[in-house]
Amino acid sequence: MEYCRQKARTHIEELTPSRMNARWINESKNFSFLEILLYNMRDIQHHVAQLNLYLRQTIDRAPKWVSQVKK
Repeated sequence: MEYCRQKARTHIEELTPSRMNARWINESKNFSFLEILLYNMRDIQHHVAQLNLYLRQTIDRAPKWVSQVKK
């Protein structure tokens, strides 16, 4: 988890206009680097929502909203 946090921080801290517009291309997508960062954040939110739904349906409990984590 810490590796992922540090990698995200580094990417965000090093974001420049030219870096934001650099293309991230694979066989099915052609995004700017900024678009892929936003895409990944939305995907994580989606999976968190799925997990919360599953927890509520199976044990009727889910974590509360966390707006900020400790560093």
